[in-house]
Amino acid sequence: MEAKDRPKRIDMTKVSPKVLLFSTILFVVIFLLIVLGGGKDGYTEKGISETKKMQWGQVPGQTQTSSVPSLPENLVDAVAEIYFFDVGQSDSVLCRLPEGTDILIDAGSWSETERVKNDLKALGVKNLKCLIISNPLSEETGAAADLFKAGIVEAVCLPETQARSEEITAATAANGIPVDYPEQNEVLYENRDCDLTLSVLSPKQSWKDSQNYSLVMKLEVGETSFLLMGTAGEPMEQALSDTRQNVAADVLKVGNHGASTGTTVDFLEQVNPSCCVISVSEDPLKKTPSEEIINRITGRNIQLYRTDRDGSVRIQTNGSQLAVSMMGEKGGKTR
Repeated sequence: MEAKDRPKRIDMTKVSPKVLLFSTILFVVIFLLIVLGGGKDGYTEKGISETKKMQWGQVPGQTQTSSVPSLPENLVDAVAEIYFFDVGQSDSVLCRLPEGTDILIDAGSWSETERVKNDLKALGVKNLKCLIISNPLSEETGAAADLFKAGIVEAVCLPETQARSEEITAATAANGIPVDYPEQNEVLYENRDCDLTLSVLSPKQSWKDSQNYSLVMKLEVGETSFLLMGTAGEPMEQALSDTRQNVAADVLKVGNHGASTGTTVDFLEQVNPSCCVISVSEDPLKKTPSEEIINRITGRNIQLYRTDRDGSVRIQTNGSQLAVSMMGEKGGKTR
């Protein structure tokens, strides 16, 4: 090869010392990133710890009250209103649906009988298309007998349990009220003009804990939806997953008053609600809702309403939007 064809060599004696120093530092930095960084699959012990925290809903360095979407208090074009009555350590949910259709889900405990009746009267409820007792426990059936005697209940829905409530069965028979024990995926009410359905998601099976006999229902109104868990806990949540039920919903009525026996991480992620409602007593001895569950919900920036602090909660929907307001004397939004 002739001299003119040979590549020119860099004369290191003519390279600036500053350039050499910069090049050396750059090489060392790149080497450390490749060798010590572990690549994208290299997790440090600290990294694993933070991942676990995020899985449980608490994002490191993030406050629980950031970026919470605010909802209006009223919709002028609402087609459905859902009332979560303040009935202490029990449940009572009134669904006010199109064409004057009222459906009551649970009737509070015995001690809340008068409150449930007064709430219904205050809203002008004169007829119940159906009274759904999600679980025939004493904490859910309080006002049922009085409502039967008043002649305003057209039909009753109960879960299929090993030990049915003899009092409810006797009261419905005495008043000639038909009783249905709905199957999974059974539609309890439908209004096609408003794209509205109320259906049962829970399967019929035997449970060790009577709380899990609760009917789990989903109310869908247009693009919005409500998942009503009754008293169900983790075993029912797993059953819903095993039977491939679509539990995604905008509003989650938290199961069993927010006890730590339910509302698991996986389930909450499947539902992915924008707000949750917990029906619970002000009695601190009840130990509900669990602090763990509260943190799990609020850590995901999900708006949380509690009847012990907010009183009765009304949620309206027009099929695409939600509006939330607190009813009664407690009234204030709470996180």
